[in-house]
Amino acid sequence: SVEQKLELLEYWRSITKRKWALLGLAMAVAVLAAVVSLAMTPIYRASATVLIEAGKGKIVSVEEVYSISQQREHYQTQVELIKSREVALRAVKALQLWNHPDFDPRLQKASWTQRFLASVGVSDSLEVKTEWTDDELAAAVVRGFRTNLTVTPIRLSQLIKVEFEAADAVMAAKVANTVAEQYIASD
Repeated sequence: SVEQKLELLEYWRSITKRKWALLGLAMAVAVLAAVVSLAMTPIYRASATVLIEAGKGKIVSVEEVYSISQQREHYQTQVELIKSREVALRAVKALQLWNHPDFDPRLQKASWTQRFLASVGVSDSLEVKTEWTDDELAAAVVRGFRTNLTVTPIRLSQLIKVEFEAADAVMAAKVANTVAEQYIASD
């Protein structure tokens, strides 16, 4: 017991002896964390929920009541339709996202791999395109658009959650709602 007290006392002396170095390290870490967190762009996630109805008609046969597997297949098919490139393309065109600076392909710089390949002479991908049609702009936006779009079925329900992440909160909400609207319009 006396040995343990001496050991603890020795630890305490080591800590107090180096207290300024420890406090300096803690302050440096806190300042670094504050700088990094203030430099980061906040990302907002907006979501819309879509109800998938199994059948549109009100009259249901006995076979349809017992066809649970067909209902699951129908539900999964609807999830994949919402995720599809076609629905994403229609949403991009409806919102004209190529006019928003976060999505505009005309404002994006070449990646370091594209610059390297162009400097070596393997690729000429650094050529700046000056004339864009709306369809070309929409197709260029869809690639990045779909990486920020998440479509997830909600377990044990007929609901599907459509989520979109963007640096602009209003734009994130508009996109999530527009994807849901475009899916409904295509149904």
